[in-house]
Amino acid sequence: MDNLIHKNIGLGYALLHFYLYSSFHIAICAVAITSYSYFTLSHQIIDYHYVGFVGASTLLLYSLHRIIGINKSESYATKGRFAIIIKYKSHLIIYSIVSALYCLYTFYTFDWNRKILLAIPVALSLSYSLPIFIGGKRLRDFHFIKIFLIAFCWALITCTIPYYESIKYQFDIPHNYWTLFLATIDRALFIFAITIPFDIRDRDVDKSNNVQTLATKFSDKALKRISLLALIVGTIISILLYTQDVHSTLTLLPIILTYTITSFLVYLTHQRRSDYFFTGLLDSTMILPLILFFLYVSCMSI
Repeated sequence: MDNLIHKNIGLGYALLHFYLYSSFHIAICAVAITSYSYFTLSHQIIDYHYVGFVGASTLLLYSLHRIIGINKSESYATKGRFAIIIKYKSHLIIYSIVSALYCLYTFYTFDWNRKILLAIPVALSLSYSLPIFIGGKRLRDFHFIKIFLIAFCWALITCTIPYYESIKYQFDIPHNYWTLFLATIDRALFIFAITIPFDIRDRDVDKSNNVQTLATKFSDKALKRISLLALIVGTIISILLYTQDVHSTLTLLPIILTYTITSFLVYLTHQRRSDYFFTGLLDSTMILPLILFFLYVSCMSI
């Protein structure tokens, strides 16, 4: 009986590791938060081709990032998440190839306006993961740029582009470019806030790679305050967007609750926490608004 229990526990951990470190989890997070943008901005009209592209490109980029990253952190290769990533390296290569083919096909089907909109965030995202600079550097290897680059690219891809296209092509939606700017800042602040704990987690790795980040310069206490401030400002912007008829009560409440839960997780952050806390819980805050939205709708229909 004990052997069966241990076997089932081992299988559970194996499945969890596969889900988290094969990059499927972060891809699902990207799909969820982009879909929520469509629910908020487009009266529930989701562009599934675009959402599929976002999911596949996230799977591609994070798989590439992990494949390349483990080669740049050889001293950590036998530790924690790095050892698990090495275990799934062959999987990551396969996912990279398949998702790259899907992304190329989908990108080809997009109209030129969307291709132009995607050009900058796609180029920056690829530069973030690929060692295309002198000395084999990636964009993330330059001092202090990593966290701001992540926030900027995620905001553009998951919020700005869906919102911009809603304004341009659906004239019955009461949005304008001022609210587009506010929504983009709100999303960037949220991504910035949940990325700060990852900077804290990666402090030693970044130091060993001679990369300066906010976490190598500021204390955990100061970084948590910065993250919480970003979430507070994001909440204020979300309420302002509610007054501009961008958010409804149905879409605002899940955002506020998500920011509240995220604030609690930020407060609990410290460098030695299990990676399940970071890759599992903190990344999952991007899925929360969509889950809470459907729970809210379900409760209202009872």
